[in-house]
Amino acid sequence: MFLGLLPGKKYDVRVLAATEKGWPDVPDEQLVWTTVEMPSSGQQKVPLAPVVHLTVINSTSIEVTWSLPLDNEYKPSGYKLYYRKPEGPQVGPILVAHDVTQYLLTRL
Repeated sequence: MFLGLLPGKKYDVRVLAATEKGWPDVPDEQLVWTTVEMPSSGQQKVPLAPVVHLTVINSTSIEVTWSLPLDNEYKPSGYKLYYRKPEGPQVGPILVAHDVTQYLLTRL
């Protein structure tokens, strides 16, 4: 849980993972930031976004898995999955059933 975030403000978030070999050796300008806008304090409660996990399978495939936060009170009727290369065209939506929580992206 994050403390000190302000309603209605935008924050840039980035997560890096290390292995036993260390941290990624990638220039900072190539690492991706995700911008998140906090809801306004008076804004109606909206469904929480899924927590997404990406696993590289090989040089052309990524497994996408997701789950809803435990405190989510909404039951999804389905999901839409989108992806793109940096600065490339968007692919999707890929419609996924409400009871599916993983998808394999291939031919990337």
